[in-house]
Amino acid sequence: MVDGISQLTIDVRPGEHLILDGGRIVVDLLEKSGKVAKLRVTAPRDVLITREEGVRQECHTAPVA
Repeated sequence: MVDGISQLTIDVRPGEHLILDGGRIVVDLLEKSGKVAKLRVTAPRDVLITREEGVRQECHTAPVA
């Protein structure tokens, strides 16, 4: 573990979710197929969500309808 960094490794099944930062951020596992997982991240608009896969992609959270 790196100083100042929290890490958690767990197994998650579709329909389960992780709650981060006291509920401010929720990560849902929507579906899993082979090596690919579809996640949904729900967070306040001020949270920057970054995906790093060769090319860095960033987006701010969209409002929930």
